Amino acid sequence: MRKEYLKGEDIETVYFGGGTPSQLEKEDFELIFDTIREHYGLNHCQEITLEANPDDLSQEYLEMLSSLPFNRLSMGIQTFDDATLKLLRRRHNARTAIEAIDRCRKADFQNISIDLIYGLPGETKERWENDLRQAISLNVEHISAYHLIYEEDTPIYNTVSYTHLTLPTIYSVKISVVVVSLKKKHEKKKKEKEMKRKKKFMIVGEESMRRSEMVK
Repeated sequence: MRKEYLKGEDIETVYFGGGTPSQLEKEDFELIFDTIREHYGLNHCQEITLEANPDDLSQEYLEMLSSLPFNRLSMGIQTFDDATLKLLRRRHNARTAIEAIDRCRKADFQNISIDLIYGLPGETKERWENDLRQAISLNVEHISAYHLIYEEDTPIYNTVSYTHLTLPTIYSVKISVVVVSLKKKHEKKKKEKEMKRKKKFMIVGEESMRRSEMVK
């Protein structure tokens, strides 16, 4: 866990991500939190996020998360188009995702972020705008949008190659960047940027550790 990484600074944010941390059980989280407390402390931590798949967030699982220090959830929805979700081999559908957000609210999580992906096979400007409208209607605190990268020899790359699906052009995406940025809550974003500038954060998960290099 790179014990000397923060050089004695207090942790203000912790992010569990990279992979699927929502597959972990309570005992796993407790072990991780105990380790963080032992080496870094959590007394000054203001935000602790769990990255999760919508279908993992059952009522029982959310009750378990509520008993832990988590106060923010980041949900990988990707799209609200069921056909595309099936193509991506995601376990959830649009209804599952929407219901998961509702359960999170009922479990008293007041800081929810959702991830969308653009540049998906067969995507049109209209479909992308539908995704954005649906995301905004859910009134979550943060919406992130990532462009899909087609890596050779991956299932999605091979599917596109063999079935000749149409790849979207950048034109179908440009409008979304403005809409997504407007949706972000101003004060939360300002605070988040300040904490990143000070580097007082910890990220748990291999993929997330790689992403953290970009904010150094």
